[in-house]
Amino acid sequence: RWAVSEFSPCSAECGSGSQERTVQCVRSERWDDVTKEVEVEDHLCSLPMPDETRSCNTHMCTGYWAKGEWSECSKTCGAGIQTREVKCESSLWQQKRVQIAPAQCPGTKPESSRQCHVTDCIDSSQLPSIVSENYTLIQLHKAKKIKVNIGGQVNLFPGQTVIVRCPVRKYDKHLVYWSRGYKLVKFMGRVRFTSKGLHIDEANPSEDAGVYTCFAGDLSATVTVGFIDEDDGMTKVYKRWIKKSKEEYKLNNAKHSNNGHYSDNVLSPSSSLGADEQRQQRDQSRNSSNVLMYVVQDWTPCNATCQSVGYQERNVTCSHVTPKFVKIVANSECQNAGLKNPDVIRECKTTETSCAVWRTGPWSQCRPSCGQVGYKSRILSCVWQSSGEPAGPRCDLASQPEAIKPCQTRPCPLECTDSSRYCSLTKMLKLCRYHNFKAQCCQTCNAHPKVPVYNFSPVIV
Repeated sequence: RWAVSEFSPCSAECGSGSQERTVQCVRSERWDDVTKEVEVEDHLCSLPMPDETRSCNTHMCTGYWAKGEWSECSKTCGAGIQTREVKCESSLWQQKRVQIAPAQCPGTKPESSRQCHVTDCIDSSQLPSIVSENYTLIQLHKAKKIKVNIGGQVNLFPGQTVIVRCPVRKYDKHLVYWSRGYKLVKFMGRVRFTSKGLHIDEANPSEDAGVYTCFAGDLSATVTVGFIDEDDGMTKVYKRWIKKSKEEYKLNNAKHSNNGHYSDNVLSPSSSLGADEQRQQRDQSRNSSNVLMYVVQDWTPCNATCQSVGYQERNVTCSHVTPKFVKIVANSECQNAGLKNPDVIRECKTTETSCAVWRTGPWSQCRPSCGQVGYKSRILSCVWQSSGEPAGPRCDLASQPEAIKPCQTRPCPLECTDSSRYCSLTKMLKLCRYHNFKAQCCQTCNAHPKVPVYNFSPVIV
């Protein structure tokens, strides 16, 4: 028989637990008037075997708030935010968790975000810094010395003395040092540095060209030193551009002098200033040896084709113009100073003398003359409209006229032979005018009659 014990308490109060009990197959044996239960093989007991386990408390558990781990602070310094996931969950069979409606969880939902503060932030204005500029300097005339700041590129005449400053904030300028490549610049000599910056006396292109770096602790900035000749094309071009820009300024200034306005090409007074301050700033911009202005370059050639509208472009650079050099800076510097950008694109037209046109010759006769599809051809030439002289490849290929075209030919005549032995009689009887006779005696009917030739011998009397 089967011997069973009582079920154990339920393993869970909700969400489906389990109970267990002992089930054994036993038989009774008597020893010395004492009956005992002895466990035997299960197959000796009747089937089915009683259950050893059963489910209990299968109803869903009461909801609870499941809280995740807090995230790292959103800021490494100063006030930040930490977040975590908070969900209302319940347990089911085999401890499986499911998310349920927040209303099924007791109490108020725990917070899912909170403020955090790792450490105080360092004020960036209190950190050391190097004040560098982004510019390109082109020397125009010889000077005793040229002073610039770190951060740009200078193009000097050979033999020019230059001083490059390395302005620092919140850092001892006496601790600033310089290098050229991997080699430190010395304190003394023709190329040296002091607390006032890098000094290069009578710069030598073969020795002094290169990139120089100033160091302030972990900070660094560079300047590139290059060289140009006084007769260099870049120098000449910039001199011409500056002259052209100043003439354009004078022209605009003359146009607007009656109403008190000044050119948009040079430093103009800020509208936020008072009348006296505007006048003072305007006078300074007109009389200063360092003028902030837009330098306009040459217009590109007009890209218009014959008698059409095209466009021209030009480059415009914001520049500090001095008698000795021009320093090209970012256009934003001119914009911040209240200068208006000159036009960088404009419409243009070509003149008639620059128009190239197609000229066509007469069509040829149709070839071949009979029997199959024929073709006509003509000569095309590209010439200047005004002079008729050859214009090479300047004509518009899209408008090129056709130089060859098909034409209709007439049928070729059939072979003309005699198919009858009576053709001589046919012609004698004048029957060739009839189609049937002419078709059979084509050769005879189309033959021209021979003109008799008479020989006259002179008679001597």
